[in-house]
Amino acid sequence: MRPGISCRMLLTRRPDYALAYLVLGDIHFRRGEFDIAQPQYRRYLTYEPDDVGALTNLGLAALDTGQLAESVQALQRVVDAQPQQASAHRNLARALASAGRLDDAIAHVQEATRLAPADAATRELSQQLRAARPVAGEGPDSLPSNTRRPAAPVDPTGR
Repeated sequence: MRPGISCRMLLTRRPDYALAYLVLGDIHFRRGEFDIAQPQYRRYLTYEPDDVGALTNLGLAALDTGQLAESVQALQRVVDAQPQQASAHRNLARALASAGRLDDAIAHVQEATRLAPADAATRELSQQLRAARPVAGEGPDSLPSNTRRPAAPVDPTGR
């Protein structure tokens, strides 16, 4: 029997079995079914609110589905729990950049770089954020509306 089916059957008998929600969330997350994974992680987190793995996956799933406030909130909790984890800062930076909070995103990518200077994903995100940041006097408000340059896109997947 497949794990997803087993978990669903178990939850019909024991809806308070938290681990089943985590397993289901992970199954859907790995499949890229982020909109289906999110409610499973939310339910699991009602039982285990400090599980950084579930918070990370919830935050990344929310980022992928455009639920930026939820993404930032979940990933901020991961940073709060693991401030020395470079990937936590990098993930939060991605969410903050997607939410338009570029200065905050840059601060977190700088911290990720400090913690893991050789990390290629962090270096790539740092370059994307620098490219997206307007130069003093060249921000969108300093240009006529018909000549405004779009910011360089930030890849929310980190790829």
